Amino acid sequence: MAYSFRKSDKSVLAGMKRIGKAQTLLALNALGDTSLSLDEKVYAVRRRIKKMRTLIRLVRPVLPAYEEENAALREAGRRLSEARDAAVMIETFDEMTVRYSAHLSDALCAPIRERLIEQRRAISDAGLGISLLETETELRAFLVRLPSWTLEKKGAAAFEAGLKKTYAKAVKRLRQAAETGDAEDLHAWRKSAKHHWLQMRLIKKVWPEGLGPRIFALDQLTDDLGEHHDLSVLQALLESDADDAASEFLDRPVKTRLSELEASVVEAGRELFAEDPAQFARRCAAYWDVWREEGCLLRAG
Repeated sequence: MAYSFRKSDKSVLAGMKRIGKAQTLLALNALGDTSLSLDEKVYAVRRRIKKMRTLIRLVRPVLPAYEEENAALREAGRRLSEARDAAVMIETFDEMTVRYSAHLSDALCAPIRERLIEQRRAISDAGLGISLLETETELRAFLVRLPSWTLEKKGAAAFEAGLKKTYAKAVKRLRQAAETGDAEDLHAWRKSAKHHWLQMRLIKKVWPEGLGPRIFALDQLTDDLGEHHDLSVLQALLESDADDAASEFLDRPVKTRLSELEASVVEAGRELFAEDPAQFARRCAAYWDVWREEGCLLRAG
């Protein structure tokens, strides 16, 4: 099920309801899939929730139900964040040991990995199972409310302001992150950049040739920012109980990779977010109008 508007959607609202329903059902299907582990269910459900929050953020200024729906989805995702973060730390550490195997020894790696595994074990499967059931209840309630959504504007006017707001927030956070180089600022920028990336995917069919390369570049940018965040969290965990050997591990491969990522993401971000937010949103709205007009002509013909 493509995460994007279609020409067959009768309106922005109709497309939103279709996409929102599809993402909710995919999340519920993952929760009911007995072949998935608990960690895999958490990953799949949180991924869908992020897409649903980005969907409603696109029309935030004209969606009366926005505050209620966003709060419900935010809470549903929050319940699962601790387990996902713990699992990601193990994955990140394993990737680092492969990437920098020349610098590491089993004697150093084994105790660190066991510590990360213990942190994941501290989140009981029973407690996580309850959180997943609570999330399922909230998603089913969301599915019931969804058909009653209304928008206060139609056509491109329904999303232009929301698109501008998301883009402008990404620009602001980019500037802050570039100025400070702080891990938390880079992580905040990643969240905004990811919202923008997902919104570009929502409207990608209005001009695939033009928006496709941007979507690809944003995907790479958010992946790199995600790696930076995971490494920063891992670094902090290790530094809280570091001996001389661990310090050497941190000083060389981890910090080197963090520096590489910081330089590359800021350069890429400045290129991707060089345009004025209002101008960018107007341009995308114009693409939408042409695309919808073409769809009307095809149906008429």
